[in-house]
Amino acid sequence: MLDVFARTGLRYGELTTLQVRDITIHHKKTPDGRITRYGFLQAKRAWKHQKDNTFKLGPPKTKQSRRRIVLSSATVEALLPRLDDKKPDEFVFTTESGAWWRHSSVYNRRWVPAVKRAMQLGLRHKPRIHGLRPTRVAWLIDGNIHPFKIQRRLGHMFITTMDRYGHLMTDIDDELLEAIDGTTPPPPALAAEPTDAGVLEQGQAPAEQPKVTSPPDTAPPSSGTNTPAVVTSRRARQLHLVV
Repeated sequence: MLDVFARTGLRYGELTTLQVRDITIHHKKTPDGRITRYGFLQAKRAWKHQKDNTFKLGPPKTKQSRRRIVLSSATVEALLPRLDDKKPDEFVFTTESGAWWRHSSVYNRRWVPAVKRAMQLGLRHKPRIHGLRPTRVAWLIDGNIHPFKIQRRLGHMFITTMDRYGHLMTDIDDELLEAIDGTTPPPPALAAEPTDAGVLEQGQAPAEQPKVTSPPDTAPPSSGTNTPAVVTSRRARQLHLVV
């Protein structure tokens, strides 16, 4: 359950409302003859807390939360044992008695023992269960997945919600600046043009090099200095999302 939680980036209330009919699995034969599985799931409901401290099924958090999430082969393999001998409208993840998993039960009976074991094996920092969703975002960012695709996978309504994961995007700043520089024509001195020697061989006077004027900074320089404007990490992320 926790493995699927981390791999999909689902909200907890979405994960525990998954029914067998929400999952579709396909088989594919690889060139070397192996059979692999992949698929997708439909996130379309969530638990709603009632005033009398009970829960009932309802629509997800937002319209964008109704989404299809692609499942990798490893995720499918983790799901298969949970789908056997179940009816289409049964929950994928249930307790030993067949009930749905309340958050407190998952935390105390699954999460705490798993973290304790991991720390015995060398884990230095004690993670939180709600950190699994940002962890998935970090994996996607590290895999160079476009922020808009991450937005759709997480079910965010606005791309600006990705700002909460901005500290994970510092590695893209250099790529952004390189992309911006790549769209700017090089100065004449660096352009691929005939050299003065080549022109003189043809009996012509060397052409006068045009003057290059640097564009004004977009931000005013600090008093008493001529330091050019620097694109901050936050600004770089904003540009990346806009582009």
